[in-house]
Amino acid sequence: MRTHTLQHGFTLLETMVAISLLMLSIVGPLTIAQKSVKTSTYTKNRTTAYYLAQDAIEYLRNIRDTNSLRGNNWAQLLTIYAPCISASSADRCFFDTMNPPANIINNPKGGLIQRCVEGSCPKLTYLDAFGYFGYITGTLGIVESQYRREVTITPINTTAEGNRELLLRVDVIWDEGILGGEKKISLYDEVYDWQ
Repeated sequence: MRTHTLQHGFTLLETMVAISLLMLSIVGPLTIAQKSVKTSTYTKNRTTAYYLAQDAIEYLRNIRDTNSLRGNNWAQLLTIYAPCISASSADRCFFDTMNPPANIINNPKGGLIQRCVEGSCPKLTYLDAFGYFGYITGTLGIVESQYRREVTITPINTTAEGNRELLLRVDVIWDEGILGGEKKISLYDEVYDWQ
């Protein structure tokens, strides 16, 4: 007479199903976590880019206001803005917003509004100790940031008396890495001769 012994355990199919369910339960939350990290990094970078663009707009408006309050005329303002003024958006400029031009505030080391060379403005540097973005070099604690700020100023509504209105455009460009690619935020504002 034959005796059959009962074997207790899992079949190969049952084991494969169990492993598949386990993998699904692990991969789902990890995918959500990865997307959350990517989204929060993008949001942080976009917010920083927006503030850098707004900083440049406020800087240019401050130059206009200070110029006017000192009794200077619109033509003197156009001289200060000259490196940025162009009918073409291909001509861009950059400046350090923490260092105003010498001819606006009595600052012998005044910051310059400089035209970008070779079609691209330099990347901003970041001073970690103070949380400051600018164009400082040669100091400990300064690192090159991922952001480039490019400014264009275009004359609009030019009359027989000259130009009385300027369109300010600030682009901040940064790289999100392999998965995100290059991103850009643009802010626009208009500056009028309000004297």
